[in-house]
Formats: sequence, C-alpha cells, structure tokens
Amino acid sequence: MKIRPYTFRWFIFWLIISSSIITLLISGTIIFLLRQSTFAAENMERARQESKILVRRTEGLLAGIEESIGILTQASLRMDTEDFADLLQAVLPQHESIRVIYFLDGNGQTYAVHAKDHRNPLHEDFIGIDFSYSSLYSALQNSNQSVWSDKFISVLSGDTSVGVGIRMENHTAIAEISLEALLSTVEIAAESSVRLWVVDKRGELIVDTDNEFSTGITNVLGNRAIQQALDSQQLPVTVTVNGKNYYPAADISEKLGWIFMNLIPAGLDNRYIRNTLIDIIFLSISYLVLALLLSPLWSYRLNTQVMHLMQQSQKIAEGHHYTPQKDWMIREFHELSESQKIMADKIFDREKSLIRLNQKLEDRVQERTRALENSNRELQETLENMNRMQEILIQTEKQAALGRLVAGVAHELNTPIGNAIMSISSLKAETHELGREVSSGLRRSTLERFLRYCDEGLDIAERNVSRAAELINSFKHVASDQTSSVRRKFFLDTMIHDVLLTMNPMIRHSRHRMETDLEQEVEMDSYPGSLGQILTNLITNALAHAWDDDDSGSIWIKAGRISEPPGEEIPMVQISVQDNGKGIPAEIRKKIFDPFFTTRLGRGGTGLGLNIAYNSARNILGGTLNCESTEGEGTVFKLKIPVVAPLLQG
Repeated sequence: MKIRPYTFRWFIFWLIISSSIITLLISGTIIFLLRQSTFAAENMERARQESKILVRRTEGLLAGIEESIGILTQASLRMDTEDFADLLQAVLPQHESIRVIYFLDGNGQTYAVHAKDHRNPLHEDFIGIDFSYSSLYSALQNSNQSVWSDKFISVLSGDTSVGVGIRMENHTAIAEISLEALLSTVEIAAESSVRLWVVDKRGELIVDTDNEFSTGITNVLGNRAIQQALDSQQLPVTVTVNGKNYYPAADISEKLGWIFMNLIPAGLDNRYIRNTLIDIIFLSISYLVLALLLSPLWSYRLNTQVMHLMQQSQKIAEGHHYTPQKDWMIREFHELSESQKIMADKIFDREKSLIRLNQKLEDRVQERTRALENSNRELQETLENMNRMQEILIQTEKQAALGRLVAGVAHELNTPIGNAIMSISSLKAETHELGREVSSGLRRSTLERFLRYCDEGLDIAERNVSRAAELINSFKHVASDQTSSVRRKFFLDTMIHDVLLTMNPMIRHSRHRMETDLEQEVEMDSYPGSLGQILTNLITNALAHAWDDDDSGSIWIKAGRISEPPGEEIPMVQISVQDNGKGIPAEIRKKIFDPFFTTRLGRGGTGLGLNIAYNSARNILGGTLNCESTEGEGTVFKLKIPVVAPLLQG
C-alpha cells in the first residue's frame, strides 16, 4: 500500500506534536516510577511506625477499662451486695465500651451482673451462672494481671464481643467489650484514616476500619501476611485485599495478644500517588496545548524557507540563473542555498561539456554504425556461403552414400548373374550335343539325361535371377527413398531388411557380425528415405569407429513398439543400433551430433553423418536420437519416432 506523503508544514507540525507526546510519556513515566518507588519506601516505613504507635495507644485506651474493672472488683470485696449493686447501676452507664460485666466467686459462679438491659445486677436470672468453663476464666486463674480474650459470642447479651478479666483475692471480674466499641477505640488511637485490622490469636478479624460488617465473621488466618506476622517473619511488600493493593505493617500486642495490622493503600489506590499522576497528566496536557498553539507558527516559518529553496531548485532545473537569498532564519538553510548556487554553476558548466561530448559521440556513433553495417554485410555473406557449403556437403554425403550403395549392389548382382550365365551356357552346350545325337540316332537314355540336366540348370538360373531381382528391387526402394523425401506407408521390418540387404557387401567385408530383432507387422506412415538414411549412417558410424582395425565384434539392431508415456496417446517405435566396441569417451560424446565434428579427419570422415541423422530424426520424423556409451563396453544409439510422422511445414 502506497503511503500518501505529507506536506512539509504538516510534517513539522506532527513532528513537534509527536516528539512532545513521546517526551512527555517517557519523562512522565520515569517521574511517576521514581516517585512511586519513593512513596512505596516512605509508606512502608510509615505503616511500620504507625503500627507500633497504634499498639501503644490502643493498650493505653483499653487500660482505662482495666482500671475501672479493677476498682469495681475491689469495691465488690468491701461492700455488701446491695450497695455494690447500686454502685454498678450508678457507675457503669458512663462506660459505653462495657457491654456486660459480671463478678464471679471462687467457684466461677456469678454473684453480680450488670448488663445494658437495665435489669438489677442482683436479678435472679444473673445469679449463679457458672463461667468456670470459660477459657478467659481459666487464663485468669494463672495470671496476676488483666487478661484479654479472643472473640466470642456472649451468653448474656448475644453480641460478638471480646472480654477482659481481673482476678483479686479469689474473686474474678469479667467485662465484655462489643466489637463496635473496640472499633471506636482503635479509630481514636489511629493517627490517620488508613485501613486497620485487629486480629486475635485464632485469626478472627475483630476490627476492620474499612469494612465493619466483616468483623466478627471473618477468619483471616489464611492470609499470607497474617500468617507471616504470627510467625514473626518479614511481611510482603504489598498485599491485595478485596481487589485493592496495600503496604502492610504488623505489630503484636503482648498485653492484648492481638495482631495490629496497618494497611496503607498502594499504587493508584494511594492518594499521594494518585495526586502525583494527576499532576503529571495536567502538566503534560498543558505542555501539549502550548505545543499545539506554537507548532503552526514554527511550521509556517520553516515551510516558507523550504518553499523558497524549492522555487530556487525549480529555476535551476529550468536552466535559469540562480540568485541566493541572504536573510535566512536557519544557518543550515543558508548553507543549503549557497550549495544550490555552487550546484547551479557546475550544472551549467557540465551542460556545456555534455553538448561538446554529445557532438563527439554522435560523430563516433555514425562512424561505428557504418563500420558495423559493413561487418554485418560481410558476416551475412559468410553465413550464406557456409549454408550453401553445408547443403553441398550434405548432398555430397548423400550421393556418396548412394554411390556406396550402388557399388555394393553391383558387387552383389555380379555373383547371381554370373551363376545364371554359367548355367545357361552349360545348357546351350548340352543342346548342341543333343542335336548331334538326334542326327546320328537319339537314344532314350540320352534324352532323359538331357532333360535332367536342363531341369537342374534352369533351377540354378531361376534361383540366381530371382536373387538378382530381389537385390534390384531392394536397391530400387532404398535408392528411391533416399533420393527423395516422400511420405508413404510401409512396414518397419521390411524397410530395415531392405536397408541391411543393400549394406551386406560392406558388412561381409568387415570382421563384424550383424544380428537383428525386429517386431513384425509394424505399419508406419512416415518418411522411409530419412529413416533409411539415419539407419545407414548409424551402421556406417559403428563399422568405422566402434573397433580398431584388427578387432571384431557384433552389431545388434532392434526395432519395435514401445509403451506410451502416461498422459500421451501417440504410439511410438524405437530402433536401437548397439555395438560391443570400445565406446565413446565422455568429452567426445558431448559433440558427436555437432556438424563437421569427426575423429577421422583426413581419412574420409566429413563429420556430417550423425548431424544429418540427428536433424532428420527431430525435424522430419518428429522424434529423438540419443546416444548412450560406456568406455570399454560399447555404444547404443536409440531412435524414438512416432508411428505416424508429423506433417512437414512448407
């Protein structure tokens, strides 16, 4: 996809804006991260300090309740029951934190109870209740100090409470403090409005300043930070509670037995971090607004300078004289203007040089053109001469082959014709002898001998004349086919047999044996002359090159149909000429089909035999001619042609 280019003015505008945004993002992020790490360290330290202070202050506020219980316990020892009951009714309503207080004798049974329902402390429902089974009562039996309990459900008020007890002279006083009152006490003790947890030894959450509904019903012993605080281990940097992150700090009150955990918001939940981020965003927006207001002015000033440089470049391109501007706002633009002037002067100088050079080149090109035309004309004439010479050599090669064919046939005809003449001469002599016998008196035995002799002589003459006729017929077919490119139908085995018959003299005079394996009744519609010429050239090439002069060997000729390649419906035949001679070296095998290539130069070889065969196979018969050879094992030429030859063009 092609990107649409910006104008320079818009490019500068967006460059300023994008640079400002990237700068603000990077700097704001760095400032925020640095401040966040500082806030984290400060808040963690703050949480630890506030946890210690919270423990001390809470213990101090709850000490007032302990003191009041202690005074009432002493009073219970010195006053009669009625007066003590009146004292409880007069004093305890002033203590909002105490929900219920009951006084136990040495057996752990109540002898006075004050509750918020305004019943008399000596009410019969309160007297004689057994609290000896209470864990707080059991803990007071082994302690000389006040003891605070874990969270429990009060049997008197039904509220979820914590208890504090004091033992004096075998008497025990236990006060129940509601979790709401305990929450108010912890909030008074806290210095800031951070989230505070107070957890008893069983992991029950008894104070949560951020969610009072979770107190008394939530066990946080599974919280990792609480578990680490109980085991006196280092707390994690942050904890997550209800989807919010906090910096935790915990301290254990040895007196109360509770864990006080201070949870200061972390990350964006922290007010200081949130305000810092807001400040950074506000400053970034202010900077962007300022950049948006000033960037059009700066882009306009720069665009004016660039447009002037473009106009000067256009003048240089049009060939006008260049006059540089002097009042540039930017030094680099001034230097660029001076460079344009230098460039313009050099361009004018080079144009003059190019004009002179072009004129010289035109003169030289015309001179070279005339020389090339002369060379091309000479090359064309040479090529035409070579083509004519090649045609002459090809015709000469064909005539030479035909001459060898005539000589061979003449030699072959000599024997049967001589035998026929000899037989006829003998018959003529016998006929003269019979004439003399007739004049002197013919005997039956003489006539029978003459007839028997005539029958034998005529049989010899007939066989030799038939042989001569067969040779003449084969010669006529082969000679006719090889001297004209006539297309006709013929049987493949018959045509090969005729060619071999005409070559018998050449083969018999060699030391080599010829063997054939020809499929019968393969009818062809092709050019027998070209096919016979190819076969003659291949056999002649084998006889001339396959063996050294004193060696002997065999030539095998095979012909027949071959299976059609997949997807092709053209029936094909293959004719192979194989010898067991010395083979052809690889470097020679690459060039055997080249015109005029021969290894018998000066010894009768023209180098056209295999070239003619190769071209005839491709261009006339529509097939291929390949050579396979292994040194020391022999050579095989494979001719593959269609049964029906393609039509020749022209």
